[in-house]
Amino acid sequence: INSVAGLTVALLFGLMALPAAWILREAKGAHALKHPPRNRLERKADGVARKQTGQTKGTWAVMLTSAIVVAAQDVLITFLPVWAVSKSVSANTVAVLLASRAVFTLFIRLFSTRLVAQFGRKAVLISSIVSGCLGFISLPFVGGPPSFISMFFLGIGLGIAQPITLVMLMDQVDPSSRGAALGLRMFGHRLGQLALPLAMGGVANLGGLNLSWWS
Repeated sequence: INSVAGLTVALLFGLMALPAAWILREAKGAHALKHPPRNRLERKADGVARKQTGQTKGTWAVMLTSAIVVAAQDVLITFLPVWAVSKSVSANTVAVLLASRAVFTLFIRLFSTRLVAQFGRKAVLISSIVSGCLGFISLPFVGGPPSFISMFFLGIGLGIAQPITLVMLMDQVDPSSRGAALGLRMFGHRLGQLALPLAMGGVANLGGLNLSWWS
């Protein structure tokens, strides 16, 4: 495997994204002008109101769901080569499987807005999580071409949950607190990426690779 070529391709894709990032950048300070910071008493009163309505609990649930989904992506990328060795699947096939998972993710995101409008965020989110679980559960039973079916379910499950949880989080926090909420969300992502792969590695060591997928 030519790792230099792979890194070069990744670098080129990153450079291709820079023009779009520059075009979509927000004017400096525009968000701050629209949402000025609130004083301590206003933030405290808002926090009490959110606790009374149960929004705080919903916010933590959304953050936890998002963290698990991000960590699950890392688990897939980490353990898929081990799965490939156990199934005698070539490295090229693993690369195609990961690419197909990304394609399925992009495909479902094209229709995510319509799905949410028709069925609601909660129903779509639950369905996507179920789809991801089906993808993980089915991996130990397949190998070769049938494994693309698992990638289909994983692409849907790991693709549509992220944008939905982000929108749900932004709706549940005050505009002036969105920066802090996003920072906490990223911290949860990194914590999940640290804890879940370690836990899965322990499960795989004790109960085998198949048990790690099912857990």
